[in-house]
Amino acid sequence: HVSNSFVGETTVVWDYPLPNVIIRYTTDGTVPDENSAVYTEPFKLDKTTDFTIRFFRPDGTAADIVKTSYRKEEYIAGEEIGDRQPGILSEWREAVVNRTDKIDALPVTKKYLVDGIIIPKGINNKRAMKYYGYLNIEKDDIYTFSLGSDDGSKLYINDETVVDNDGPHGPVVLRGQKALGKGLHPFLLYYFDMDN
Repeated sequence: HVSNSFVGETTVVWDYPLPNVIIRYTTDGTVPDENSAVYTEPFKLDKTTDFTIRFFRPDGTAADIVKTSYRKEEYIAGEEIGDRQPGILSEWREAVVNRTDKIDALPVTKKYLVDGIIIPKGINNKRAMKYYGYLNIEKDDIYTFSLGSDDGSKLYINDETVVDNDGPHGPVVLRGQKALGKGLHPFLLYYFDMDN
């Protein structure tokens, strides 16, 4: 699922790398079929909308399905910097989990202060990680966040899910967008690795 954010109005542009592919879509959650609306050119959007997109080959057979949402937002005002210390707090739980929502219930094995989203030295393959801190946003804008992991991960900004890459899986990169105003914005990132 790809999450896009916009303020005011946006232009929806969908591409497919192969020629002669027909893009069909729905906005009611159903899977597009041969009778669904056809995307022919970029179009304007001024309200929050969820799309299910399906690609059809030149012979009419159905191919990939993609879910994408466009969220109309206002810029979220950031906090003043104040006397906060730089760095990201990280907590390691020596455990194997299969969902990020199970991490907080586990006892913390060790805490770290890190300067990036890294796996601190000394952590074994039983990894259930939590990172939290603040993003320092310098100007009002739409920001895109990419989150790649093997296995699951989930990013929250201002207590809202921005990228949901949860569950056991191989290497996967997903992205999400958020309209953020100038200032500090709290973030929370969960990650687990099921290899042990």
